[in-house]
Order: sequence, then structure tokens, then C-alpha cells
Amino acid sequence: SFYHEPFHTCHGASILGPGRSLRVESGIGRIAGPEQQPVKERGLVSKSNSSTRRGFLKRALRAGAIGLAGPRVISSGALAVSGRPGANDRIGVGYIGLGARGHHILRHLPADAEIVAVCDVDEAVAKAKGEEFGVPYFTDYKKCIKETDCEAVTVATPHFYHPIVGIYAMNQGKHVLSEKPIAATISQAEKMAKAAKKNKVLFTAMFQQRTTPGVRAALEIVAKKQLGEIYRTCLIASGFRAMAYYNSALWRATWVGEGGGVLVNQAPHPIDIFCALGGLPAKVLARTDARIHDIEVEDRAEALLDYKNGATGDFFVRTREAPA
Repeated sequence: SFYHEPFHTCHGASILGPGRSLRVESGIGRIAGPEQQPVKERGLVSKSNSSTRRGFLKRALRAGAIGLAGPRVISSGALAVSGRPGANDRIGVGYIGLGARGHHILRHLPADAEIVAVCDVDEAVAKAKGEEFGVPYFTDYKKCIKETDCEAVTVATPHFYHPIVGIYAMNQGKHVLSEKPIAATISQAEKMAKAAKKNKVLFTAMFQQRTTPGVRAALEIVAKKQLGEIYRTCLIASGFRAMAYYNSALWRATWVGEGGGVLVNQAPHPIDIFCALGGLPAKVLARTDARIHDIEVEDRAEALLDYKNGATGDFFVRTREAPA
């Protein structure tokens, strides 16, 4: 139930049913029981489903997903609302926020999307990207949204600005793909969801790991109740961030700028998958702290979980375990 990646020592989620367990590994779900058979070998995994942000962006721009429900796929033509040439074939996207995440998303443009504008508060960065891709550049997100032909926007700003930019875009009739977390507070996240429903636009967050073959197969297994009733869950998402990472931006590791620590920044992907597989607990006994890093938010969170059906769970996430 663990896998390795550059910034994480180990990652794993598992749920148990009568006589069987389901572990989500790196791209492969595995049923532990009489068969001991990887789900990939049972024909449940599609090799065409990419787990990269590039692959997810392509799907997310066609999807409306709020909460734990999977994306609802529609045609890209249904998103076309402008008179821009070729609008029925390609989605015009405005990229807002060109830092680490925004730069990465911009570099992985799907074939059915078209960059129509870029925006960043750093004019030099915005200008460089605008000239590189031959599109208008802005330092004001409102002008970027109102003065261009974008049908959708990606929001990759610091956390606090996700709802500010996202809600404004929705009110202008634009579809929104937000980096996680969608907001730094619950109240702001709820406002984003309400704005999407009010304006009848598509809104989703960048939870691309939902689309990995192993996770898709695991969700199918759980939905079909092939494990029986779940009686135990376990999440371990243990990784490492150096202090230099937290010092790289003033908003990082602050309550006002980031909204939290490992729970809202480094662990949302495994938490999202964990809850999708095991459901939401009815009772949580938890503790958080920050011991290794000199930060005001948590670098560790642990919890004991109780579910309505009597099942129990263990929850463990942290960013202070340096890889060997």
C-alpha cells in the first residue's frame, strides 16, 4: 500500500472488507484475498488514462465536479460560447497565476485547448509568457477575463486568491479549473460552489490523481461492493519538505495565506482518494502540530476515525520525514 515518489517517502490508502482488503498502489489497485490478483490483470484498468496534469486538464476542462463525485464528461463543443474562429473545436483558456503550478499547467496544454491569454501579478513573468505563446498578457485578472475571448480559466494563484479570482470568473460566465485547495477557508469554498451553480458554469479542482488507472479501478470495486461492508480504513501519506520550501514564498505555511499546512497543501490528493474509497467518517479524534519546521501551521496530522456502520480508521499525514 505504499509507493515512492520524489517528495514523498511513502503514500498509501487501504480499506478492508470481510476476508479481503483493497490497497491503492502506484497506478495499480490490488485485491488481497483468495485471488491475490492485481486489478490491472482483471481488465479493470485502461492504459489510456493519464495521471499527469496534462491529461487531467484535458478532462477537467470538460467536466463539472464538486466534492467527491467523479467528472461528468461533456463535449468540448458544449463549452464554446464565443464567436472565436474554431471555438467549436478548441476551448479558449485564460491562464491566471504563472508561478510554479501555473507554469507547469501552461507547459502541458491539451490538444483541444487554446491559450488565449496569460496573467500574473509579476509583469515580467506575464510579458515573457505572453510573448512566448503569442497571446495578450495581463497583470490584472479582471482585465484578463473581461477583455479576452476565454471560455474557461485556470486559477493557479496562492490559495487565498483562488475564490477571489474564481468567483469573479464565474460571474462573468467563465468555466473554472482551480488548483487545490479551492480556498483557504470553508466559507470561501462554499461561496465558490454556490457561484458555479448560480451562474451555471463548470467548476472543478485539480484532483488529477482520481483519474489514475488504479484509483479508477478501486472506486469501481468499492461501488460494486465487491469487498463487502468496509470495516477498517487506513491512510498513510508521509513525506518531506525542507524549510527552504516554506521560505520560498511569504504566503506559504501561514494561516492567512495558505489556510493550513500538510492538510490543505501536501496531502489533499491522498485525502481525496481516501475519502472517495472509504467514505466520510462520523467521528474524528485528531491532533496536529509542527515540530520540525519553524512554521505556524501543521506539518503533522494524525487521527482515529469512526464510521456510521461501526468501521474504524487510521489517518496519518506529515511533511517531516526525510527520505533515506
